[in-house]
Formats: sequence, structure tokens, C-alpha cells
Amino acid sequence: MNCPQCQSTSYRKNGRRNGRQNYLCKNCGRQFLETASFVLSTTEIPAPEVATDLEWESPKEDIPVTESIDSVNLPSDVEIEQKILSASETVVSVLLLDAENLKIDLNAENFLLSLAQSPQLIKIAFANWRNTSLAKQDADLYDRGYQLIHVPNGKNSADAKMIAFGASIFKPYPQVKEVFICSSDGLLMHLCHQLQNHGILVYWVRRKDEKLIVENRNTGETKHYLISLSTEIPPLDMLMNQLESLIQSERESIDERISKIAALSTLFQARSNIVKQETETITTKSDNHHNSPTAVILNSSETANNITDSLNGTQNGAATNGNKQEPIDSKEKLEEALLQLIKKMKSQSTEEDISPNTLSKEFMLIYGKPPRSVIKELGLGSTLSKFLKSCSCFRVQQKGNKFKIELI
Repeated sequence: MNCPQCQSTSYRKNGRRNGRQNYLCKNCGRQFLETASFVLSTTEIPAPEVATDLEWESPKEDIPVTESIDSVNLPSDVEIEQKILSASETVVSVLLLDAENLKIDLNAENFLLSLAQSPQLIKIAFANWRNTSLAKQDADLYDRGYQLIHVPNGKNSADAKMIAFGASIFKPYPQVKEVFICSSDGLLMHLCHQLQNHGILVYWVRRKDEKLIVENRNTGETKHYLISLSTEIPPLDMLMNQLESLIQSERESIDERISKIAALSTLFQARSNIVKQETETITTKSDNHHNSPTAVILNSSETANNITDSLNGTQNGAATNGNKQEPIDSKEKLEEALLQLIKKMKSQSTEEDISPNTLSKEFMLIYGKPPRSVIKELGLGSTLSKFLKSCSCFRVQQKGNKFKIELI
């Protein structure tokens, strides 16, 4: 017994239907019934033959049989399946996926289904499923209802099988009206032309960077799908309308916030006037009672200026006593500043050795930043010790784990 679709002898049992064995073709997936083993005839059958064939007990005497059995026409399995398909399926959309060339997730698949004319989408994927690079993609596609067709390893093997199967897609699925060809390989252009010649609507789905391009080969219309955002990219005019709507809603939101801020500002001014009036009342009563000023009102602008001057006095190399130091912008100036600082420290304490850490702390108090930062800004090295060793007026000696700075 052969498959009525592809004439393959590779099939398996798939339950029973109306008392007859049902089979599933392993090659094309077609289901078919067990063919009838006999067909009743309209010819007259002698009584002995009937008795022998049907194992009836016949009488000893031969009695001729004159009555004939009416013929019964049994429908074939192909006719039964066609009736079932025609009753349940009017329009069918088919998706052919080259799984080795293109990967389609569930969101992209739903986008393609939204373009289809039929709610029923038959999905077939072609690949060498033994390829380790496909990982668990076969299990994912199978769970999503794909028919998996295996092809041997080889260049364009999946494309060739996809073209061979797709060129005759209308035979297993006579109700097919549109086909989605999902592959970025230009070789599939031949399949597009073949299906168009049979009057089938063809969508060619291919990937470019992070976009899926769905081209209607019959009308030339193209739709774009952004994979990273899982959404369709609308046309330019629709996108402009959406952008204008967003801008308008943002303007309304800004106006609402401005009105709230204005209301808060009005409340703040009203509250400030109340506090000012209460302060003036308390001050007036106190002056009349003691005949002497008891409140000092600071001008906010003067206070701000004093604070600003105080901050400026400690920024950008300013001294702690308000005496501004000259900016250090060269190696000579840095060397001179360190020399004067060491002399000052020695004059104040003659017994204690001067280490790089002590020198850095004193430099930080005067200039507002460590000498290492100045050395890096001038491109003179990375540490204070190395810089002191490069100068001719200093000598750095090591005592155990500590360093001592001496003048030459």
C-alpha cells in the first residue's frame, strides 16, 4: 500500500476511523485510510461458491441462487479526506520557513499571521535538525505547531527541499491562497515566481539587520517589523501623525504642570507676606518696649554675596587665610612652592623629619588640592616621591619603610 499523495511506502498507524485503519505518511504528513480489500459485484454468484467463500453451511442438495446482490459503491480514502478538508477549511495560508537561514520568534509569527487572509496558518520548517547550531530550536518550533522536515547536511539542501515542496504546495493543500516564504536567500526567488504563476499570493519574508522585511510579491507593498522592539514599523505618514499626537499630549502635560507651579508660587508669596507682617509686628513691639534695637535683619542678597566670597576664597588654590596663591602652571613653580613649604616646615619644627605624606597634607591645606594632582595635570609623573627625586634641590632618603626629604 502506498501513500495516495507522494506514493511513499513509509507510513505508520494513526488510530482508526469508521472502523477502518487510519495511517500517517512519514514523508509528507498526509493521513489516509486503509483501502477496501474487496468490492461487491452485480454478477450472480452460484450458491456453492457463496457458501465456500463465506463459510456457510450449505444443504446437501444444490439449490440454484437466482437473486443477485445489489452493488455497494464504497468511497475511497482520497474522497473522504477531500470532503473533510472542504468542510473544515475554506482558505489556507502556508508558512514555509528555512530554519537554517532565518529565525522567527512568536511575536514575529503573530505579526505575519495578522497579514494573512486566513486565520488558519499551516507552518512547515526545513532544516538539518542534527545540526548543533540549531540548539533546541526544533523543540520550540514543534511546540508552536510547525511540521519539521529534515534534510541531509549540504549546501542549500534546505533551500532545495523547500523549493521542491513549495512548487507543488497546492496538491496537498488545494485550498491554499497565500504562501509566506521565510528566507533571506535569493535562491527562493524562483519559488516565488512559480507560486505566482499558479495564482497564489506570495509574501517574501527576509531579514536585514534588526528588521524583518515582508514584501507582497503580487502588489510590491512592503511592511517592516523591528525585531528588537517586537513591533511593526508604521509608514512615514502614520508615524508623523503619532509623533504629532505625542507632542500635543506633552504640551498639554507641560501646561498643566506650569499651572500647578503658578498656583504653588502664589501660595508661597501669600505665606511669605504673612510671615513678614508677623515679623515686623513683633519687631515694632519689641522696639517700643525696650527703646533699643533687639532684632537684626540680614539682607538675603548681602548674605549670599558673603557666602559666595567665602567659597571663592577657598577654591582654585586659595590660601586658608584668604591670601590667594599664584597658580602653579609649570615645573619650576611647583618646585619653588615645595621648596618654600619645606623651609617653612623646618623652621617650625627642626627635630621631626619631613616625609612625602606630611608634605602632601601641608600642600593640601594651602593650595586646596594634593601635589599629586598638580603633578598629573602638568604631566610630570604620577607620585610626589618620583617628582622630588627628579628635582635638583631635593634628596629623598629611605629609612626602613619611611621616606625622608632633605634639602640640597
